[in-house]
Amino acid sequence: MLGINAGEKVKEGSIYGQLASYGHEQLVICYDEPTGLKAIIGIHNTVLGPALGGCRLWNYASEAEAITDVLRLSRGMTFKAAISGLNLGGGKAVLIGDPQLKTEAYLRRYGNFIESLGGKYMDQCHKDWVYHQTGKIYDTCFEVLTKSASEKTPAQQIAIKMAQERIMTVGKVKLSY
Repeated sequence: MLGINAGEKVKEGSIYGQLASYGHEQLVICYDEPTGLKAIIGIHNTVLGPALGGCRLWNYASEAEAITDVLRLSRGMTFKAAISGLNLGGGKAVLIGDPQLKTEAYLRRYGNFIESLGGKYMDQCHKDWVYHQTGKIYDTCFEVLTKSASEKTPAQQIAIKMAQERIMTVGKVKLSY
């Protein structure tokens, strides 16, 4: 087994270099051969609370492209949560492969992957996913906030209300709810 020298300088362009340049806490990878799941979750920041993010299923040209995308997107989620005044951090998940891979076993395995993070990352329904797909993840994993893109769970309703109150406090926009 190779040892890691903690004092060694992080090389620019390496995975550790990318984590450092984006300011990430964690990059978690899951591979499940039986289902074909190749998932990466980027957790950018959890200072204010668990990392909130969505999931993108895309046929990436390379694993490096997927890593760059998850780091960029999860960092953006931190900023979205902060500007909304939410006590949440930012994260994002990417699934590498053909969207046709979304079998029940695949989705349940993804839900188990999220669950293994112990509440550090909360997923929400992606706009292109439908109830019968995200429902499989939702049934497997408490950290999925909704079963469909149109459904608003109590957690989402609270988050929306908090964001609206934050905006009204700043005085920029008045929203009704």
